[in-house]
Amino acid sequence: MIAALILLAAFMIVRLRGDGDDRVDLTRAQLAEAVLVADDVPDGEEGSASGGSDIRGDDVDRPSACRSLITRFEDDDDPISVFGVHSGDVEVLVENEETVVSHILVNHEHDLIAGYRELLDTCDGAEIDDDGDPATVGYDEIRGIDVGDRSIAFEYEVEYEDGTFRALIVAWERSGNVSELGVASYDPDTGEWIEPDRDLAEDLAATLDDRLDEAVEAAR
Repeated sequence: MIAALILLAAFMIVRLRGDGDDRVDLTRAQLAEAVLVADDVPDGEEGSASGGSDIRGDDVDRPSACRSLITRFEDDDDPISVFGVHSGDVEVLVENEETVVSHILVNHEHDLIAGYRELLDTCDGAEIDDDGDPATVGYDEIRGIDVGDRSIAFEYEVEYEDGTFRALIVAWERSGNVSELGVASYDPDTGEWIEPDRDLAEDLAATLDDRLDEAVEAAR
C-alpha cells in the first residue's frame, strides 16, 4: 500500500515519444547496477514494492483535463507505468523507522519527463475514488533539484478522510534511461505522514544519477 501511494503520482503519465540523439539503451541487468540499495538510506532495509493502483479515468471526478490525461494513458497499447515492473524495468523500495523511499529505473522509447510536464501544466489536482475510498490528489512543482539530462520534481499529496499522504517525487532522464525517486516521511511516534525529507531526496537523487551515469558510460 505504501509503495503504491508513493508511485501513485504517475497514474496520469501520457505516452509521448522521446527523440534522444544520445540514447544508450541499458538492459535490465545494467539498470540494476544503478538502482537504490538499502545502504543508500540511513538504517535502511529493503521492503516489498507494490504492484500499484487500479485508478482509472472513470474514477476521476474533476477537472476534465485530468480525466482526459488518464484516458489517454489508458488507451496506450504499451503505457509507461511505474506501478509495476515491466520488461526492462527495475523497482526497489527501501525504508527505515521514519522514511519510505522508492526507486524505479526504466529504458523506454517514450518521454516520461514530458509526460510529467504535461501533467503538472494541465492538472493541478483531481478528486478520485481509490478503490471505494474517496480522496483528493494534488501536485506542487519543486524547483532546484536538477539531475540528469532533464529532470522534474514535485510534491504529491493524497488527502483522505482520515489523513493525508505526502511524497516528494524526482524524475530524470539520462541518455534515454529514466530514473524516478519517491520519498515519503512519517512521524514514528504517531505514524502520521509528514513533510517529505527534501535533503534526503536531493542527496539520493545526486547519488543515483551518478550511479546511472556510470552505468551509461560503461555501456557505451
